[in-house]
Amino acid sequence: MTKIVVIGATGKVGSKVSNLLLEQGYKPTLIARSEENLLPFKQKGAEIVAISMLEKDKLTAALKGADVVITLIFSNHLAEDFFADQRQQADAQIEAIKKSAIKNVVNISSNGCHVARGNGVIQGLSEMEEKLNQLPGVNVIHLRPTFYMENTFYALGLIKQQSIYGLPINGEKKFPFIATCDVAKVIVEKATKLNFKGKSVFPILGPKEYNLNEVTAAIGASIGKENLPYIQFPVSDFIRGVTRTGSSPDFAGKFAELMVAIDNGLLNTHKRTTENTTATTVEDFVANVFAPAYNSQ
Repeated sequence: MTKIVVIGATGKVGSKVSNLLLEQGYKPTLIARSEENLLPFKQKGAEIVAISMLEKDKLTAALKGADVVITLIFSNHLAEDFFADQRQQADAQIEAIKKSAIKNVVNISSNGCHVARGNGVIQGLSEMEEKLNQLPGVNVIHLRPTFYMENTFYALGLIKQQSIYGLPINGEKKFPFIATCDVAKVIVEKATKLNFKGKSVFPILGPKEYNLNEVTAAIGASIGKENLPYIQFPVSDFIRGVTRTGSSPDFAGKFAELMVAIDNGLLNTHKRTTENTTATTVEDFVANVFAPAYNSQ
């Protein structure tokens, strides 16, 4: 059976990947910082490694003998120098891949990484793609999921307290949204089948394109606020709001840069096909995931 290593195994995508692998009978090696968060997966049969990905020697040891590693860069909203933090994470994983001689990489990247600059908080993911592409003899597939539906969770407090939803994006701008459960299914399919060679890109675009007025209406209907308004925030107000949550000013500025890039069409470049279209709709997501989270607060 394929030996799989998952970096970031307890995150919002990684945890779903970990559970799917275990449900399918695999015994993956799961890497995350917190042993406590890893223990439930150990009880299901996973091998766990509680380390920081920056512990290069330990990361290398965890990768040795594996058939494939699932890589990602964690978005550290507290980092004073956000890109420096992303590069540290990328370089540690690249070094471990080289030293472990692993031959297959499923890299969790992002829609919008077709450009190297001007894409805000995902710029480091673009750089990670380029670094992985320089590895000789390693098969790499870059999965580029689009805007996560789970990003709406950032507005839970705003909706609760002010009965509005907003971002610095025009409410009529359509772009694709995806649920992380669907992203996890694609990751597992690629990691278990290993049906990729060389260096390639695979976008994952969700069920269709939505605009934020439509998303807001769906949210409102799911929580009993049928007239919930969407407001396009000025960039400066958005940055102030993000920093008030405890995020670093550098992260807030780069997050805002991504929002502006989305407003300018950053996520509307990949061609939609039956292969990169997934099932979960915004309506399904807000009814089954967002509304329970909102009502539990």
